[in-house]
Amino acid sequence: MSPEYAPAAVDAEQLKEIKQLEQQLGKVIVAVEPTPEYASLTAEELSAIREAEQKLGLVMVAYNH
Repeated sequence: MSPEYAPAAVDAEQLKEIKQLEQQLGKVIVAVEPTPEYASLTAEELSAIREAEQKLGLVMVAYNH
């Protein structure tokens, strides 16, 4: 199974180096990191998340950390 990836959080110095590498190679580079595994939730935990989604008007995803 191949892992899913999400854009990596990079600081200003890392971004600067990525941009330099893009210029050097003439390519677009996207820094990614594996996304964490989805959390296994109990019915009670899922209910709490659904209530929060309703209250906040958001869609939420729970991951293991």
